[in-house]
Amino acid sequence: MTMKILCLGDSLTYGFAMPRGQVWTALCAVQTGAELVNLAVNGNTTGGMLAMLPRAMETHSPDFVFLMGGVNDILYGGDLLGAKANMGGMAHLVTAFGAVPMFGIPITPRYPVRQDWAALFPDNAERLCTEYNGWLRKFAYTFHLPVIDFSNEFLRQAERRGYSPETCYLVDGLHPNRVGHELMGEIAAETISACLQKRTVKHG
Repeated sequence: MTMKILCLGDSLTYGFAMPRGQVWTALCAVQTGAELVNLAVNGNTTGGMLAMLPRAMETHSPDFVFLMGGVNDILYGGDLLGAKANMGGMAHLVTAFGAVPMFGIPITPRYPVRQDWAALFPDNAERLCTEYNGWLRKFAYTFHLPVIDFSNEFLRQAERRGYSPETCYLVDGLHPNRVGHELMGEIAAETISACLQKRTVKHG
């Protein structure tokens, strides 16, 4: 039986400026055989994700729900408390629906970021993002949730393949390009394949 993964998030999950077939979720689906339903929205916040979640769960009845958001919460309002509360709330709501939440840790911007977007960044944005990513890892560890850690693995995988950082991002410095999405697809496939294997063993 095919494993269905509902994906909620912002432009990093939607695939800003990318053809649908080149987005990491589509590439990961091909590599793993899982069905990834991408409902991410460019510019979305964790509050927007939370608002979408109940109806999406009822419509799609997924096995897993991938949640990656919070950067826009920080950019729009310098807010960590809201992002943490919303991500934690979504994780528990997913569990209540009988599915497994899966956290995504977003890739790090490649500076300098596009000037008009950089103007939205609070002065302490980099520190807040680092703190937030640490909290996501701690939350996932505490509740034994799977994590796709793009933040740690993205540039590491790029270096292994001989790519320089600038070859993996669009010119805005925030979003991955085709090469970047290929890397993200491979990183995600490792975690999702492990989840699929555990699920297969569990259900015999």
